[in-house]
Amino acid sequence: MHGRVPVAVAVSAVLLACAPSASAQTIGVLEGTWEQAAAMADFPVLRPARTFGLSGRVTVERNGCEAPGKVAVRASFGRRSGKGPQLQVYEAHPRLCGDPGQVSRFRKVRVRGRAVWLYAFCEVVGTQCRVRTGGERSWMVKLRLRTGTPRVLTAVGLTGSGISARRFVRAARSLRAVTPASSVPLEEFLSSDGSIWCRIGEYDPTDRFCVWQGEYGGAVLLDGTVQLCGAGQADSVCTSFWNQYALRLRDGLSSDFGGYLCTEQAGAITCTVKDGPAAGSGFRVSAAGPEALAGAP
Repeated sequence: MHGRVPVAVAVSAVLLACAPSASAQTIGVLEGTWEQAAAMADFPVLRPARTFGLSGRVTVERNGCEAPGKVAVRASFGRRSGKGPQLQVYEAHPRLCGDPGQVSRFRKVRVRGRAVWLYAFCEVVGTQCRVRTGGERSWMVKLRLRTGTPRVLTAVGLTGSGISARRFVRAARSLRAVTPASSVPLEEFLSSDGSIWCRIGEYDPTDRFCVWQGEYGGAVLLDGTVQLCGAGQADSVCTSFWNQYALRLRDGLSSDFGGYLCTEQAGAITCTVKDGPAAGSGFRVSAAGPEALAGAP
């Protein structure tokens, strides 16, 4: 275009590795809303305002390249089959990981007040990296943006295919900060420090159960029945299972799932029945031990 010669460059640690299809029940993955993704992340989450009418899916997943508890946000716009126009957004802190494939510098564009490279995906032919032509052309930009108060870094990678360079750049320029939700729908999760594990279905298929380092914990049913476990309790053994790969509930955030509301606060998890005659009944688990909580009379 305009006499520019694409220059092949090696790009590594840019985009996330492939992720499984997500649902609220998939271990280490949450498919939800942009607001829920922003609540789970420890960095500002940015959403493209321009998606050209493409349907979107947003997931939060464990960031395997960072310390335990770190997450990445992935959004895909377009058909699940991959046919037709596609737009993907990947976000993490302090960096993204994975290899997007072979790309060439196409031209510089301005996004949010700074000049960044627009990359074109290419095919290696011999020793050359030839940019794809026509409708198969695909694009990528990398951004490192500081937003929020205090200002926190978000590493962003966008890729697109089946759309023009102009429309793709417009999508990159339309990124806007997302206001976090106050709760997320997690069936299974860890506390923010990883010391407490919670899930649905320990003693009963519908109960909410949490355990501190496998030693003691509690469970509550929707009818308000509470059962504590561990040393000194009727049930001296809590569980022999532990899922270190579950997503972590950030301090101050709540999980709203299965009729229960669980809130993380300073390393303690409080779970109660959300609605109905047993509302407020539940338990609290922390390093100090388990405690049964009575609902309102």
